[in-house]
Amino acid sequence: MITHDKKNLMKSTTDRPLRFALLGPHNSSKSSIVSIVSSHKSLGNYYPTIQNSPTLLQFQPSNQRTRALLDVNITYKELEELHLVDSPDIQLTDVVISAVKKTQSKNTSSESVLARTLNYYDLDYSGIDGSASPLSSRMSPLQFGSMHSPFNSPYERAGMHSILGTPETDLEGGPQPYTTPILLELIDTPGVQPDDLIPFLERSLDSRLARDVLRNLAEDNDGELGRARVKPLLIGSGISDLNGTMDGYLICYSCVPETQMDSPPPSYYEEDIPQPSAPLQPLEIVKAIKTTLEDAWKEYLRYHHNWEVGKEYDVFSLNRSLKTLWSKSKIAQTDPEATYLPPITIAVTHCDHELASPVLIEEGRKLAAQWGFAFVQVECPFENWKNVEECIGLMIRESIESQLAAGRPGALKRAK
Repeated sequence: MITHDKKNLMKSTTDRPLRFALLGPHNSSKSSIVSIVSSHKSLGNYYPTIQNSPTLLQFQPSNQRTRALLDVNITYKELEELHLVDSPDIQLTDVVISAVKKTQSKNTSSESVLARTLNYYDLDYSGIDGSASPLSSRMSPLQFGSMHSPFNSPYERAGMHSILGTPETDLEGGPQPYTTPILLELIDTPGVQPDDLIPFLERSLDSRLARDVLRNLAEDNDGELGRARVKPLLIGSGISDLNGTMDGYLICYSCVPETQMDSPPPSYYEEDIPQPSAPLQPLEIVKAIKTTLEDAWKEYLRYHHNWEVGKEYDVFSLNRSLKTLWSKSKIAQTDPEATYLPPITIAVTHCDHELASPVLIEEGRKLAAQWGFAFVQVECPFENWKNVEECIGLMIRESIESQLAAGRPGALKRAK
């Protein structure tokens, strides 16, 4: 029997968090997802988010399917046994599938695992032979019986085990390795409308733009806050949460049309524009966010590259600068990073609702397949959520594999 070295599951392998922004219309459970991942508590009431709210946390999944998604040594056959390949509620991307199919043999050493996870987490395989869980320590962050755990009551522990799933010995595919704590920064954002989005806006210029330039974007619903409706999805400088160091995006939308029926009061400054039909309104916002993100990253990378090229002019003489002006401009126009976009996952929420629309779910799935995005059906009812851990785990794996496939690990960190 193969034995595996035990890893330190109490310590993270890096101090660099993976940064994910949650985008989407109102009532799409973005805040509930953040709350579940950070505190294992979903929100019982709806509290609209009015500003970007970053949450820094250590993510250490207990769900078997999530741990399987994060296992860099898992094989395609094992994914099939866990029903993650043709799952009706989780749609993997070609990037993840291709990476899994390349796995021929298991190398569980820390050196190998950290190289394939870009040092974001290590994997402990010491418990996969059926022995005691490596997280059974009293001080383990996943041990609900800990004196520091909010689920210290036996009744709460029983409830949490029913939520997290059945014992691993009863599941197909066998037990999966545990991860070291993964540092994450989840950025919850206000609900958006298609006409409120700005693709890219440099922060230093944002504060100086006049009202005649921003037009209706400078108007707020109450007419007092002035700039609250301006929501650029990408900021050039590092003083904003939504800057150029994003590792991925989670676009959420609700599959219950009734949650999208509320509309703001009519504006006196805009012409009447035909709006899309109410049942498909959430998907129209998803399309607008996707298009805006593409434009934002294209403009940001062009801006960033041209800025770097411009700085080179200062260290050359005037004659040499004139000689290299044409070649540098050509480099700026043909920069391969101009087409880079962080991985995007689409999450459809309220799938367990009695008024959930199968059309909205299926149309969202088709859009994700068309765009090459991951797709997850998420349920966030109070204390009875589903596929939330899997969604975050898939985003982590997607981000890491995308950077490895692009041949530039940590590209987003260097794009700052």
